[in-house]
Formats: sequence, structure tokens, C-alpha cells
Amino acid sequence: MDLGQPKTDAGRRTIAIPPKLLPAIEEHLKHVDPNPVAWLFPGEGEHPARPRTLDRIWRKARLAIGRPDLRFHDLRHSGLTWAASTGASVAEIMKRGGHASPSAALRYQHATMERDRALANSLAAMAPGPAVISLVSVEALTDEGRTKLAEGEEARASVTPLTSHDTEQSQRDSNPCRHLERVVS
Repeated sequence: MDLGQPKTDAGRRTIAIPPKLLPAIEEHLKHVDPNPVAWLFPGEGEHPARPRTLDRIWRKARLAIGRPDLRFHDLRHSGLTWAASTGASVAEIMKRGGHASPSAALRYQHATMERDRALANSLAAMAPGPAVISLVSVEALTDEGRTKLAEGEEARASVTPLTSHDTEQSQRDSNPCRHLERVVS
């Protein structure tokens, strides 16, 4: 099986793996192939697993976490969004994702509520006055909450999920990172 070349020179890269993942990867490779340059999902000979084999592995993993709606490519979107949420620059995201242009890198980034809260708190810290305000939306505040906000006290709103399994958009139009956030939260 010929893998061919990446679409661009940027696609050929070495990336660091988060240290917490290394023990799980090492354990997996002990069972499939102890060779340090082995494929993570090996196939016949020195080739990677064929797409059909990867589909079976991915289906089993999705069912194990109760998320049959996830696509394999959602991992790429989520990983690059999470990398961006650490404060990585566009150039760093481009390198990690193997992108040749900023526009390609930006396609893989999605806004998250967690990051929006961090931005709001950072903006609040820049402004003169008391209290960091953690709000989902001003509309969600009670009358008492609006009074506290007007008086400069901290006000909180209840969190309303943006999506649910019953009313969720089609996979193509959805944010895969939101899907994975539900898995890890």
C-alpha cells in the first residue's frame, strides 16, 4: 500500500505528544508491535491498517464512550481547537496541524464556552472596578442578579446547554469540539 506524499511540505512533520498519553500509547504498542517505529494501528507487513480496519476500531471506541455520532476527523478538529485554547499562535497551530496556510489552520479551530469565559474574565481584570463576572447570558439572570450586576457585585446565571441529543444539528454543521467537550466534562 503506497501512502504517497502529504498534500504540502507542511504535512510532513514531527509533533510532540502530551506526556500523559505516552503510557497508554506505549501499552497499546506492546500489544500490536514493540518496534519503536511501528504504526499505531499496523496492518500487513510494514503498512498501516487499512481504512476498513480503522473503521472497525473507531466504531468500537465510539460505542465504548457512548458517542456513536463522532467522526474520526472530529479528533483533529478538537485537538487543534484545544491547542489553540492554550494560547498557541496561528503559526504553531499551522505546524502542529501540518497546514501550509493560516486559512487552513483556522478551519480547524472552534470557539468554546470555556475559552469565552476565560476571555471575559481577562477583559474584566483589565477594567477598573470590582468582581469578575461569570455569565452565560444576561437574559438568564434573575431580577436579583441584574441588581447585583448593576451594583458591581458578582452575578451568576444558570448554564443552559447549547445543544442536546434530541435537537442537535446535523453532524456536518455541528462543532465537533462541543461533542468531545461533553465526553470529557
